[in-house]
Amino acid sequence: MTLVTRTPVSRNTERFTFTAPEFANFEPLAADEFFALVIPRPGRDLPSLPSTDADIRTTIQSLPDDVRPDVRWYTVRAHRPAQQQIDVDIVLHGDSGPASRWATHARPGDRVGFRESSAPYLAPEQGHVLLVADETALPALAAILETQAPAGPTTVLAEVPGPADIPAIATDATIHWFHRGDTDPGSALLPALPELVTPHLDSLGYAWLCGERAIATEARRWLVAQGVDPELIMFSGYWRLGHARP
Repeated sequence: MTLVTRTPVSRNTERFTFTAPEFANFEPLAADEFFALVIPRPGRDLPSLPSTDADIRTTIQSLPDDVRPDVRWYTVRAHRPAQQQIDVDIVLHGDSGPASRWATHARPGDRVGFRESSAPYLAPEQGHVLLVADETALPALAAILETQAPAGPTTVLAEVPGPADIPAIATDATIHWFHRGDTDPGSALLPALPELVTPHLDSLGYAWLCGERAIATEARRWLVAQGVDPELIMFSGYWRLGHARP
């Protein structure tokens, strides 16, 4: 796919609009559809990859070291089949990782790869829904609230470094925003779970917990300790503090 434009979304996040002919017939599975972003080596063109259902990491291992691309996972923030486009919101943190390094320096016309993956969001038709996210999961959270919002009562908690990191989200849902500043992920949001979620535990039908590993795992651990059926909880650690995602 080819980069068309990039637009600021918040202090550290930009929206990248990509085009490819295949997006005309692309059918996302759910609102939080994520995909493998295949990033060419600096100074290299994107290598051709075979069309296969094999795991993308397995596929690229067959390539020589000097051309083997990096792979990171991102959410399809929006899809416009008529324009053959998708939007992808990327949190920028300098050259500390391959995706951020590429995104920081990317210009319209640059090419990267897209490999379909999955979409875990599957809210029930009834029951209270809990949505928890940090800044890396905001694109998925926003897509859920804007295109596949739960039919019933919903509690939404989102943690970001500060007010400047809050993007515009077109939703009628009340989002409880938490600003952690320079403290560890989860330090602002997790203590609020008892007050905001306890009143809805008896009617909780689904929980979607995504973001930094501690936020996702600790929120799940708290819910299970309160007697929530683990089968009702979808959680995913998008990243881990102090660790580069392989």
